[in-house]
Amino acid sequence: MHFNDFQLHPKLLKNISLLGYDAPTPIQEQAIPVILEGGDVIGLAQTGTGKTAAFALPVLHELLASSERRIPRVLVLAPTRELVDQIFDSFRELGCGSGLSGVTLYGGDSMKRQIRLLERGVDVVIACPGRLLDHLQRGTFDPSSFTTVILDEADHMFDMGFLPVVRRIRKFLPQQRQTLLFTATMPEEVARLANEMVTKPTTIQVGTSGLSETVSHSMYSISDSQKNPLLLELVGTLGEGSAIVFTRTKRRAKGLGDLLQKGGLSATALQGNLSQSKRRDAIEGFRSGKYKVLVATDIAARGIDVSRVSHVVNYDMPDTVEAYTHRTGRTGRATRLGDALSFTTASDRSIVRRIEKHLQLRITTLPTPPSLPSGRALSKDSGSSSSGGEGRRRSSETSRQHWGSRSGGRRRYSWKQSSRRSASGAGDQRSVLG
Repeated sequence: MHFNDFQLHPKLLKNISLLGYDAPTPIQEQAIPVILEGGDVIGLAQTGTGKTAAFALPVLHELLASSERRIPRVLVLAPTRELVDQIFDSFRELGCGSGLSGVTLYGGDSMKRQIRLLERGVDVVIACPGRLLDHLQRGTFDPSSFTTVILDEADHMFDMGFLPVVRRIRKFLPQQRQTLLFTATMPEEVARLANEMVTKPTTIQVGTSGLSETVSHSMYSISDSQKNPLLLELVGTLGEGSAIVFTRTKRRAKGLGDLLQKGGLSATALQGNLSQSKRRDAIEGFRSGKYKVLVATDIAARGIDVSRVSHVVNYDMPDTVEAYTHRTGRTGRATRLGDALSFTTASDRSIVRRIEKHLQLRITTLPTPPSLPSGRALSKDSGSSSSGGEGRRRSSETSRQHWGSRSGGRRRYSWKQSSRRSASGAGDQRSVLG
């Protein structure tokens, strides 16, 4: 199948061609026709399967087919500012030259500036739940014109405690609307929300376990005091690869980032105490290859989309099967091979068994490298200590509001004149939207 088969607007087909995409991914092939027909969709697909384009292309097509402009007709809800920005960028690339406009809404930026942009008129609103609810309660714009509502990464919204906020937002939305809900996993609470939000949906599932078949899963059974030496050894052998290292706490993420940097390795840490500018610098540095290793907590890493991650390292094991699925889903994307490595201690045996049973997965135990010490205490600032969960918390939300040039400060964006970014890195020929 080719994108031409969907009979999308010529401007979209032109942009798809210029971006170098050829064949739709499975989620796109199944979801786009249903969305074009106006049906509700529940899409079960992990990050990296092309799900953003699966909803962006058909809604852009419908917007272009209408003569109305600068009326908010499409609402996209996402759990983190990083994911909001990535969705924004996808709409900008696919809608380049369309004359359509959009706005991102998330906390940490001037509410007055956001209100001014909304008053000028937009076609698409992409927002985090908390800041969107602030706008709705203040009455800064009229939500009754929304015809399509999209919830992306609904399971992450649940993890971060946003579902009550989403339910409050729902009361402001028109009853007659198209609703699209995308999630990698379907916890009970997310299933309940789906039942409240969608009407006679078409359920589309890509993959059976939520795990990519291109990822190998293995673990080291070690002590806490062996984690840092093992991490330094593994990172030192990455070669041309890159890795995301997951920890449970912000303090440990910062400590490990410092440890790797002191070891002469190109690493950065992403944790909740960073300013928005430093977060963006860390993410863009990792995406561009400036940093080979990104250390992050689950919350801090939500919504980060980097396609060329060769390794995911669970320095601390996650508390849930769903978190393991999301972590390991960050490697092995778009048919690339990936490795998911876990550092497990005696206290992790229960979660390992649950992961293997639920995902029907065998995690291979690797031999402990003989170079590791038998066990020594680690300094407090180097990362390793007894693991304590941080619990659920809402991430702070900050905002970006333009789809054009970033120079000259923040301003209203337009797709009409937006500059086109290269869709592929040097030597990388992509044929699918991912």
